Amino acid sequence: MRNKVEKKYQHFAVDESGHIVNIHDVQNRNQHFCCPYCKHEMITKMGKIREWHFAHKHIDDECDYNHYLHSTAEFLIYGWLSKSSSIQVIVKTIERCEHYYTCKLKDDNYCSKNIYLPPIDIVKWIDNWSIEKTFSKNGHEYRADILGNNKYHEDNPIFIEICVTHPCEKEKIESGIKIIEFKIETEDDILNIINNPIKEGDKTKFYNFQPKKLLGQWDNYSNRIKRFILYNSGKAYMESTDCHNLNKHWGIFEIAVPMSEECEDVPVELGGNFISYPSALFDACYIMANKLFPFAKHCNICRWHCFTNFGENICKLYKKCHTQRYCDENNPLACQYFQVDWNLQNQLSEMINSLTNRPEVSIWKKDI
Repeated sequence: MRNKVEKKYQHFAVDESGHIVNIHDVQNRNQHFCCPYCKHEMITKMGKIREWHFAHKHIDDECDYNHYLHSTAEFLIYGWLSKSSSIQVIVKTIERCEHYYTCKLKDDNYCSKNIYLPPIDIVKWIDNWSIEKTFSKNGHEYRADILGNNKYHEDNPIFIEICVTHPCEKEKIESGIKIIEFKIETEDDILNIINNPIKEGDKTKFYNFQPKKLLGQWDNYSNRIKRFILYNSGKAYMESTDCHNLNKHWGIFEIAVPMSEECEDVPVELGGNFISYPSALFDACYIMANKLFPFAKHCNICRWHCFTNFGENICKLYKKCHTQRYCDENNPLACQYFQVDWNLQNQLSEMINSLTNRPEVSIWKKDI
């Protein structure tokens, strides 16, 4: 059985005086109405069974619902802009942490956010609106669905663009002209526009407004950090912290890496086994620490370390050299058999190079 296609009724038409009217506001159904797009005659359908609507008196192959919707939007939005005493425009901008431009650990996921600027009244800015008007700039002509300008600043207009099937052209956006584009899929979208402030969002795009980017207080931002800390003893710890705690150093060698929640769940394959990204990061940091401080040892980076089929960490030498079988029971700092696993180092080489070269990674070493 085929799905029933939802009927798209046309609830607006242009009356004899040139005004656009809603079918529910029609008082004299016998007057002449025409389509906002094709201008052909429309008749009222105001029965007791079907939803009230307008319909073309004669079938017109050149007029479809999308064309009707675009023209209806132009009529209604133009009338709203022309007659309103006040219309608030709310522009979105980016606020960044006050240390954003100097902090090595900045991460846009945590160190910046979208905020809305205080509203401005577009009626005080624009004093004339026109439908389907052409504007010339730098030798090129651009046609606006609705053009708004100020007689004292005619070189700085605003274009209102209606997007039903086709978004605003690239050339028009790159012209530098301020553009507000409304994405319209239904008549309700139009009504929502003309009954609310113009606020940048999913269905309302702003181009070339160039709002000032702001800096926010550090206390309002907190970047997720994984910090590897090597202590004097040779032991190390990977802590979850944030950028507010990085001024305090607890060890002799530390590596701080921004870490989103998504990264923590990424599996890393090492020698046929999958471990979490933070675990692989811990091993990579320990290998880096061992190069600077040879007394920094851990079973995870030893060539004699391996996983059993059950995922247990064991020492390969527990039978031959009588070490403890399970790594958790060994003391790698005192182990005479410890050797860095070069195969592991090769497998982690990309991560190690990344830690060394990534500008957002902070590496600190205590002067000894």
